[in-house]
Amino acid sequence: SNQPYAAPRTRLEAQLAEIWRELLGLTRVGVQDNFFEIGGDSIIAIQVVSRARKAGITLRPSDIFQHQTLEALAQQAEAAGASAATTGTGAVPALPPISVSEAELSSLGASREQIADVYPLSPVQQGMLFHSLYSPDSGVYVNQVRVTLDGLDAERFRAAWQAVYDRHDILRTGFLPERALQVVFTRVEIACREVDVRGRELGPEGLRAFAREELAEPFDLRRPPLQKVLLLRVGERRYHLIWTHHHVLIDGWSSSRQIDEVLRLYTGQALPPVQARYKDYIAWLSRKDWRASEEFWRRKLADLREPTLLCPEGLGEPNGENGHGVRGGGLDREQ
Repeated sequence: SNQPYAAPRTRLEAQLAEIWRELLGLTRVGVQDNFFEIGGDSIIAIQVVSRARKAGITLRPSDIFQHQTLEALAQQAEAAGASAATTGTGAVPALPPISVSEAELSSLGASREQIADVYPLSPVQQGMLFHSLYSPDSGVYVNQVRVTLDGLDAERFRAAWQAVYDRHDILRTGFLPERALQVVFTRVEIACREVDVRGRELGPEGLRAFAREELAEPFDLRRPPLQKVLLLRVGERRYHLIWTHHHVLIDGWSSSRQIDEVLRLYTGQALPPVQARYKDYIAWLSRKDWRASEEFWRRKLADLREPTLLCPEGLGEPNGENGHGVRGGGLDREQ
């Protein structure tokens, strides 16, 4: 930052400064430092909010964009905390209850006792479901991760995945696309299977064939889980993990959080209570002014008169007529 260093003066400023320092890899953070000028971005902003909430500090991601210096953010957090304590405005207003018919329950393959909650889709989810239903064989929103694991206790690994499912509503969610609703089930068993391929010379191509088979088997968007785990046993305690999941449930950041929780539970660590649900985000969205958002983006995109390639470098040509391409990447042991 171009500002002269000014040390934190209050306990709240010191707490936020330490969070910034750790996440940005800095030696110190002053109260006049601007989050985005010292290396912050939107992803790290979400991490800041997560850590702040764990410390009991009332923050939203938008606060960091609106109050970019440490001093201003601390003042906002202090005001928000005081407001929540005195008026209860920190609570997320409840969404109105939504009922489902017997026919809809039948399509979900569930009884009323098996349904924990029903609430609307986010706009992004609506778009993903539309494309998934319009072109069900495209697999455009189905993601896959593959990694080889040594020394794995498969049963304990499976139990850790199940525990994460039990913690998070969104992982137990199916969809009623015709009503733009998502339905949370009270209990969903993880789709995890183990295939013993010891003694078979699969090689890289053989492993890829298993991965392709997992991708080729579509998800039933009405019936969770919309994830599946395949453990190929290639040695006594060596497994090749193929994790396939639908993007309508989790994004890249959420998937890394899910893996983090699985590994922490697998190693016997205790996890803190879940502090927020996806329903809370939907409730927050429901209070937004959609017309103001539409007008904002119309102004921003006013110069675009036709379909425009937003990121021309490195993407190559679209894949046939689908309008999308497949990109893959891998990390070796050193990386």
